[in-house]
Amino acid sequence: MAAHQSWHTLKLDLCTTVDSGYRLFGLPLLTKGEVDELEREVLAEIEAAGPTDAASTRKNLHAILKACAGRIDVLA
Repeated sequence: MAAHQSWHTLKLDLCTTVDSGYRLFGLPLLTKGEVDELEREVLAEIEAAGPTDAASTRKNLHAILKACAGRIDVLA
């Protein structure tokens, strides 16, 4: 359950734009197709994971979220 919640939080960040340094122009981190493919892969891994694997998946998703969070354009 925690891994699913982490994925959904990360997906929201992946669907917003990255701060490009220009006020009016943000750049998407990934295309919609790439986010959809990543979602299929992550959810399949979460479903296949055992109890100890799920903790590892959650940790990895949080690391990605942390790396992206500072670059999100909150005005986009």
